This record gives sequence, structure tokens and C-alpha cells, in this order.
Amino acid sequence: MSAMPFSDLRPTVVMADSSPLIQLAAVGQLDLLFEYGHVVLADVVRLETSLDQSKPFAPEISAWIEANRGSRLSLADTDLGPLYELAIKTGVRPPRNSGERAILDWLADNIVHEGGPALIIYENGKIPNMLRREDLSDDIVVMTSRCFLRLSQERGLLADAEAAWTRIAEIDTRSNPQAEATLIQRSI
Repeated sequence: MSAMPFSDLRPTVVMADSSPLIQLAAVGQLDLLFEYGHVVLADVVRLETSLDQSKPFAPEISAWIEANRGSRLSLADTDLGPLYELAIKTGVRPPRNSGERAILDWLADNIVHEGGPALIIYENGKIPNMLRREDLSDDIVVMTSRCFLRLSQERGLLADAEAAWTRIAEIDTRSNPQAEATLIQRSI
């Protein structure tokens, strides 16, 4: 993960894991991703967030993908995507950390060809460690959803990052009462 100041960040590729994608959809801010570069969505992340249309914000994410596919958004196929989809469709538990692994696989194969740093928005603390293990950390900047919202506010792209984060916390808490402790811990 890069030592460059976030204010100087000019990524070539922007990737979001499932939780940040859902959080941005919850506050109507998916298009913020485009303000930072071309969005690449790993196949497993797409499946995690939109395969089951009854999941929260899956219809919004699906519509956003279809509206932007090809122009500002590319779908990244990985070796894990078909396995994940088969597991879901057959009722088998998919491999743990599938979205993170799909992002990492795509980056390992493609970041050199992209010509610049990648920005990864995540919530799972495993992503920075996974990137270090794969020796990809020099080409990638990682930040949490909350940091992404704050940066967007600093750049004048979002009026109130804390209000957006509060709204995300309210939605997460209402849909999962156990989420409150997690959200409080994440915000510290």
C-alpha cells in the first residue's frame, strides 16, 4: 500500500469489495467510484452483491452495473468466479474470502498492464495482508469505505461523509441487530 498522500491519489483502476459496494449503494453513491478511475468489478464481488436479487441493494447494484458496463465499468473474470457461482447454485458453501481472493487474483494478473496504481476499497482487514503476501503492495492503495467517503468529501465530491457513514450504520444495524457492535468497532 502506497505511501503517497491520499490527496494525490490518481488510480488507473478502482475496485471495491462487496461490503463497500453495498454500503455505497445504500447511500446512493455508487457513482463516486467513477470519480477516481475506471471501475473493475471482480466476478465474485458481482455475484456476492447481485446474484440474489432479494438481498439488500442487489437490484440497485445490478442496475448500476448494467448502466455502466463497458464504458466506465469492466467486469473481471477470475478462476474463482465460476466455482463461486456453482457453489451458490448447488447450495454448497462457497470458499471463504472469495471476493477478496478474486480481487487479488485479478490484480496479480493485470495490475502491471494497467499503467498505474489501483485503489481498493474494502472492509475486511485481510485484504492489506493478502496484498503484502502476494508482493502487490507497491502498486495498490487500500482504504476503508469510511476513508473513501472522507476523501470524497475533501475533494468536493460528497457533501457530508459522516452523514453518509451514519446512514450506512443505521441501515446495517436495522438489517442486522448484531451489526451495531461491529460498526462501532470499525469506526474507532
